[in-house]
Amino acid sequence: MSAAIRYAAEPWGSELDVRVTGIPVGTHCRLWVTGPQGQEVAAGGWTIAAAGQPASYPASVPFPAGALRGFEVTAGGKAQVTVRVR
Repeated sequence: MSAAIRYAAEPWGSELDVRVTGIPVGTHCRLWVTGPQGQEVAAGGWTIAAAGQPASYPASVPFPAGALRGFEVTAGGKAQVTVRVR
């Protein structure tokens, strides 16, 4: 399983684009974002629809792009992929 998350600054916070691979079709996923003070917020959710192809899912958070610290994709309440901001 892997994930790539692109994010861009917006006047209201950050717009996110999540691409995941290796997660079974039909799995419901959630994106959690770690904010500037370590708080985690749910930024979006989706169900994997197509096998073998990375899919792109939109999300957003009210935090400035420069303050984001990390991302986690969960399924069934368990972490599937963790991505740290560099």
